[in-house]
Amino acid sequence: PLYLALKDWCQLRLEQGESLPFYEKATICFQHMYDECLPKSRIRDHDNMEEKQILDVIDNFFLKSDNGKYINTYHEIALAETDRTHIYVMRRGDYPLWLMEKKTGLPYRKKALVDEKNFDKYEQGKNSRIREEK
Repeated sequence: PLYLALKDWCQLRLEQGESLPFYEKATICFQHMYDECLPKSRIRDHDNMEEKQILDVIDNFFLKSDNGKYINTYHEIALAETDRTHIYVMRRGDYPLWLMEKKTGLPYRKKALVDEKNFDKYEQGKNSRIREEK
């Protein structure tokens, strides 16, 4: 189902004259949501469960490669009204702000992005350079 949904979405964008996103280095975030009314024992350990199959599909459309050199993955579990999984694909440098917005719930007026060239250093806590995008 994911492959067909992405194929249809891409085709629609192209028909409307819009470009498709492409990520050389990306972070893929999986948000696994469980129905809060059902037993909590249903919550599973998501380390690599189905991750490879999903990354293969996303790679076909949007990624330079699903090699670990080019992507990072992040998993989060939350309780919700129904079971579902959200998948977020973003430039690697956008991930820190995305996570901050998600965890704090605070809206940001300007989007701060970590420079792609310096992201590996940023990840290691060295030489973090932030630029603002208007």
